[in-house]
Amino acid sequence: MKLVDGLAGLTCCLLMFSYEVATAQNLEKKIDVELSEKRWTTLILLGSKSPQAQPIPAKAPLKSVTKLEFEGPNSGNPHLLNKYQVEGKFVIQNGFLVPQGGNSALLQLPPSDSFQLEGYVGLKGAGGCLILFGWDLETKSGHCLYHSQLRTEGAPWRLCRIEDGKMAPGSDVLLKHEKIDGEGALRMQVVDHKCSLSIFNKPIMNDYQLTDYSAGAIMIGTFNPRYGPKQIGIHSLRMKGW
Repeated sequence: MKLVDGLAGLTCCLLMFSYEVATAQNLEKKIDVELSEKRWTTLILLGSKSPQAQPIPAKAPLKSVTKLEFEGPNSGNPHLLNKYQVEGKFVIQNGFLVPQGGNSALLQLPPSDSFQLEGYVGLKGAGGCLILFGWDLETKSGHCLYHSQLRTEGAPWRLCRIEDGKMAPGSDVLLKHEKIDGEGALRMQVVDHKCSLSIFNKPIMNDYQLTDYSAGAIMIGTFNPRYGPKQIGIHSLRMKGW
């Protein structure tokens, strides 16, 4: 009887260990980079303009997200963010980090509480793009800024909060309509739980007070509304964090 009980206990432990290993494998790992409030950390600065797609260097302080799912507003409006799932990845091509494969991709940057982020990016055509920030990789919680550039109905920028993989009720708000098409500077900061963002010198948010914000990862990517993902390319990014 004791032998049977011992085997049962061992089996239970093995099952729990297997579950924990599988769970850990499904989580994205944090990027371990020491950021500073006083000096910039270069995340990427591309020089090569080779048309051949190349992977992001393993030692780079950013990476392509392989797995992430969460529920957006699910309003039934095909132009907005509904169920999100990573399908593709980011690669280096023609001097930019660009999505490859599928209709969605995410680029993970180092985690931080307060931060400043600057870069040179391309955002072209209709379609969807997003920025996740204050993102908890384990609980799939954080803030989600998303943009759908439509062909005739405008270009809404919206902000919502995701909690445990689902949108927090009542958190989805329209910030403004602003068409973004071309190449230029991206500047974003979160300081004292207030967010500012400008793209191509067009302000999207200015000291916007965030609700239930906490330190976490930052991710930039694409999603698939009615007109597909927006064409996005990232030539350079640098960051301060504290």
